[in-house]
Amino acid sequence: MHPGVTHKASHRTIRETSQPSTSKSFHGLPPQPYSQGRPQQEPSPIEGPPPFEEHRPFTPPPLERSPSPVEDERQLHLHTQHSSDDEDEDIIEVRPRRRPDVPFFSTIFGPRRERDEMYGGRPFYQFDMELVEERERCSAACWKFNNAMNPSLGLSSVERSRLFKEILQPRDELNLAPINDTDVVGEQVSVEAPFHADYGYNIQIGSEVFIGRNCHISDSMSVSIGNRVYIGPNVSFHTTRLASDGSLREGVHSALYGSGITIGDNVYIEGNVTILAGVNIGHGTVIRAGSVVSAE
Repeated sequence: MHPGVTHKASHRTIRETSQPSTSKSFHGLPPQPYSQGRPQQEPSPIEGPPPFEEHRPFTPPPLERSPSPVEDERQLHLHTQHSSDDEDEDIIEVRPRRRPDVPFFSTIFGPRRERDEMYGGRPFYQFDMELVEERERCSAACWKFNNAMNPSLGLSSVERSRLFKEILQPRDELNLAPINDTDVVGEQVSVEAPFHADYGYNIQIGSEVFIGRNCHISDSMSVSIGNRVYIGPNVSFHTTRLASDGSLREGVHSALYGSGITIGDNVYIEGNVTILAGVNIGHGTVIRAGSVVSAE
């Protein structure tokens, strides 16, 4: 072969391939654009970064300052001074210092005193201010004794005995009762907590006595417990009763009568017993559990 012929053929081949193609597509149809027959899709906008917002830390609202005990007392005092006459009358009606309108006769000369009426076995008004203060004093003494029985406090038996005697024989001379001028608790007395009394100073306990837990003594009159008495748990002594006259029963203004309770020596009282006013239990008596003793 001659070199020149080959060179011309090569140029012809390159020239022919550079011309646009007139060939037909498959099935003899001309090629169609790629987008023909399809819906045109508009380009979605490119979302930029969210706008920058300045960060501010959360600040809680200011707390309301609770008033101190001194402020509470001052506000209570001011409220009491500026209260209306109607409110004052309501308070006086609930806790009056005297009850002159009670329709019964008193044999005590001079100003009427509900405490003297109570000791005398006559109808008395229990919400007299003097009697209310004495019950509050006894309630505080019972609270001290009941909490002193907590073994974690480590109080000695001597200290617990002293706290129990403060229930029955208060130090305040204004609260002393005439029936408790001597020793009110004998030797070797065991009392379990909790113990509750109304006045305390009207209770006398002999020697070698056991009193179970949750004993309640309503002692508006004398409650005398003899020697070697065993009292089970949940025993109640009630020395008061409502007046039999319906005109004297007025709810919180009702008049009460008091009658003493006497427990002889060597008496055994089982649990959940209720002993009512005016009952005398003789020597060596056994009272079964759940009994209600209303007569001798």
